[in-house]
Amino acid sequence: MVLCACGLQCVVRTSWTNRNPGRRFYSCPTYNSSYPFIGWVDPPMFDRSLDIIPCLLRTRDALEDALALEQEGADWEEHQANEEETRANQAELRVKMEEERAKKLRKYLIISWVLFASYVYL
Repeated sequence: MVLCACGLQCVVRTSWTNRNPGRRFYSCPTYNSSYPFIGWVDPPMFDRSLDIIPCLLRTRDALEDALALEQEGADWEEHQANEEETRANQAELRVKMEEERAKKLRKYLIISWVLFASYVYL
């Protein structure tokens, strides 16, 4: 058990800096502490590891970014397709409403002509 200078038991964290990628270290458990680094848990990394790991991390990050962009593009295409479908449905609904309106107007016209004709012939 390793204690921090503040008296609390240290926690083990992982460094993701280019100089010490993936290396574990002791740190104070208090957030924003004056003692962010107490000491290393792991032995020093080999030079080759220091070259390879940051490159792997950058490659992984680049792939995640590319995947996120691809997903965003797919989401955008789906959104566009949904909008087009919505517009088509709205246009279809407008056509149906206009047809209903035309039917009602024909009925009113026929009724008005029948009433006019019955008034004239009476």
